[in-house]
Amino acid sequence: MFTDVTARRRAEAALLQSEERYRRIVETANEGIWVFDASGKKLGRVVFPELPANLAWGGSDWRTLYVTARTGLYRLGPLGVAGTPVR
Repeated sequence: MFTDVTARRRAEAALLQSEERYRRIVETANEGIWVFDASGKKLGRVVFPELPANLAWGGSDWRTLYVTARTGLYRLGPLGVAGTPVR
């Protein structure tokens, strides 16, 4: 008994191509991190040499932004952040 798996193989190949296209878009996008003020006005962006994965505020005064990416850890700051600290 034989089963025709042509359609299944084509679907698997199409899925792999789609995943690869998406992966290339994500890995080569250099959008960075958009920065806004408290009113929502865009102040600019911070661009890294690779796609950021996680962000965390830290440091003794919580004004340092730590950014992790695939192969690196980046630190920005301490930053002059206006406003009232939330604790």
